[in-house]
Amino acid sequence: ALYVQYLHYSLVILVGFIFTALVVRHLRGGIDFNLLAILAIVVYAWIALVSTAYRIHDQHTFIEMSVVAAGLYFSLKRQLFAVLVILFIGVANRESGVAIGAIYAIINWREKGFWLPVIFGPILLLGINMDLFLLPDFWNPSSYVVTGDKKLGYINIMNLTQVPFSLLAFTALKEFAFFAPVALLVPKAVKSALGLKLVLIGSMYVVIFMFGTILGYLLPYAILIPIVCGMWAVAYPVVPPEGTLSVER
Repeated sequence: ALYVQYLHYSLVILVGFIFTALVVRHLRGGIDFNLLAILAIVVYAWIALVSTAYRIHDQHTFIEMSVVAAGLYFSLKRQLFAVLVILFIGVANRESGVAIGAIYAIINWREKGFWLPVIFGPILLLGINMDLFLLPDFWNPSSYVVTGDKKLGYINIMNLTQVPFSLLAFTALKEFAFFAPVALLVPKAVKSALGLKLVLIGSMYVVIFMFGTILGYLLPYAILIPIVCGMWAVAYPVVPPEGTLSVER
């Protein structure tokens, strides 16, 4: 059963990588074998980094990473029907899959039907998880904030002042290892309208992670990998040979 689970994760991650590569190709204006190989190394290295978490088992994050990559690609291609299909898969996987609708709306703001995925996501969530809406805890805002457990070494934004400095420093170091490359991309990515939208989408997920997950638990950050790769593609597009006309994307 364990090997079947590994095979499942491997296939899901492969799907996520394929769509991430398609996003990079679309945004950058092309991708060759050398760049594809480098992209594979970077993506799988980031996945290895976020997979170092322990004591917590998560079988939904890699599916959501692949869903985000596919949703981002089809949103860039403005294929609304494909986005709705991906949205259904995302919501069936986990409640946060409704954010796929926000990705489409942000990228295609004011385009015809940009609001449809935003409405369709909550309707799917209601239809699939009707029993959750009947629970009192569903309507309690505190249910969506992870407070952590000091005895287990879990840290959350709600108990930062109550944990040892050594544990807090180690957690900050893990967060820095993931976000340092991202911080280098943001200033260059926001210079374009599309890059600014990708930064906004990434920020949306970061806010969710800050309150909904334990600090230092990097596995949910795998969801950001396709978005960050898209930011890189916007920041460093293909430079046309000298003497040829460039196409603004």
